[in-house]
Amino acid sequence: MIREIVLVAGGFGSGKTTLARRLARQARARREHAVLGISEFAEDRFDSSMLACESFECVRIQIDAGFAPADAAAAFVKIDADLAIVEIPGTHALASFRAAFRSAAPSVRGIYIINAAAWSAACAADARGADIVLLNKMDMCNDDAAGALSAGARAALPGSVLIPTVESTLTLAEIRNINKSVDSGDAARESESPRIEIRCIPVEGALSRQAVELFVLDPPAGTLRIKGCVRVAGEREPVLIQVTGRSGSYRKIYDNPPPSRILWIGETPRDADLWRILQLS
Repeated sequence: MIREIVLVAGGFGSGKTTLARRLARQARARREHAVLGISEFAEDRFDSSMLACESFECVRIQIDAGFAPADAAAAFVKIDADLAIVEIPGTHALASFRAAFRSAAPSVRGIYIINAAAWSAACAADARGADIVLLNKMDMCNDDAAGALSAGARAALPGSVLIPTVESTLTLAEIRNINKSVDSGDAARESESPRIEIRCIPVEGALSRQAVELFVLDPPAGTLRIKGCVRVAGEREPVLIQVTGRSGSYRKIYDNPPPSRILWIGETPRDADLWRILQLS
């Protein structure tokens, strides 16, 4: 019997397979036996073949005419594992799969991933019943669009925990810290995970080269993503800064530079950590 199931839903290209791979790696590091349920159409075996290369145990869910959530759940009833991470095909509502999978495990949690560049009312309808809604690829939005997306998702999905992120960043610990009654479907939740914030920082004047290098080499603790355009003292052309986690780069922009500002996404930082770099300008 499977002891825990995590359902990962979302539209095409939202980041479902990326998240499934991340969670499977975390389970492996914890020495938990995990299986991956990968949804594929017809004879397309790209995702399952890719994951098999990493030696993950995969259950292929073939999507064809007449497919129903119960068909996917039936494939997991007789499997013995600590965890199953099941990718739900795009354009399918999460709630119907959650109901079907309750017969396969005592604990079922649902995650819905929204591509920040493709938010719509249809996304909200499909995401209803999710424990966690990932607002993914937030680095593709400007600050006005990011604020509108967060407000719209919060209003449409009041029972879900919303986490803005990039590159489908989420941990098993965060998922398991969401308290939810599996039997009743109550929406009472409590998350002990760090709060993810989005800050757009206008940059007036030119930064020192040391400040730019610090953004790239030593970003504030908790940084998930930094992206911005700034001017550097002594340089004619502005530079584009990009940081993901602990890896970063910067390069000059010669044509049509955007306004000087920095978009920062990450766990709640201390203001001293966030502003110490700018003070070097």
